[in-house]
Amino acid sequence: MANKREENQRRWKCGWDRERLELDRKLKEQLNRNKFDKSSSMINHGDVLKALSRALNKTEYLDIADKMLMENPELALMGSCVLVMLMKGEHVYVMNVGDSRAVLAQKAEPEYWLGKVKQDLERINEETLHDLEGFDVDKFSSIPDLTAFQLSVDHSTNEKEEVQRIKNEHPDDPCAVMNDRVKGSLKPKWNNALLEMFKIDYKGNSPYITCVPSLHLQRLGPQILRIIIRWLSQYLTNEEAVSDVELFITL
Repeated sequence: MANKREENQRRWKCGWDRERLELDRKLKEQLNRNKFDKSSSMINHGDVLKALSRALNKTEYLDIADKMLMENPELALMGSCVLVMLMKGEHVYVMNVGDSRAVLAQKAEPEYWLGKVKQDLERINEETLHDLEGFDVDKFSSIPDLTAFQLSVDHSTNEKEEVQRIKNEHPDDPCAVMNDRVKGSLKPKWNNALLEMFKIDYKGNSPYITCVPSLHLQRLGPQILRIIIRWLSQYLTNEEAVSDVELFITL
């Protein structure tokens, strides 16, 4: 039993080491994709993105968790969402882990607005539309329309790439993704008895849930930026959330 436990602990450690290497690789890919014109050449965007990832490492005490992992392997099964946004001048830097979402709302073409927002609002709730019945149409039609552009990448089973990553890393575990969740048969993961069962059922050399952040650099124009928190993005589309905010601003 002791040998088996040591073997499992070594596998966890190797998994975390691969996470670090994966983070460096993704950071380099982001830098290659995010090249701007000479006006932004004074800013080293790579240093900013790297600073964000280092801040995550220090804030989440990943080094301490690595040291405690040998005695407390359940630490690798815990975590929460992180969404960080930094604005400097005309650039915005976004880092996320999990399915918290950052959405950029920007002005759309004038002719795009009139039918679009009412269509979106119908999907939000009928009560809000009822309140608009006495609204001045001229005033209502002057609202500047906003369209939604998602800046972050959801780390959830709604993303095919994330599901494929988990299945590729755990090919011997048919239960890696169940009920649209990672190890979905164990939804109440805070239950100690079920957590112990999950530890025993662990398969493979890599953690099921990654802590590698997604990094994004976006150049802004005459746009409005808004962070949409996790629970909201589960019930509203990006467009519906932006329309909701747009309406609230004008009331």
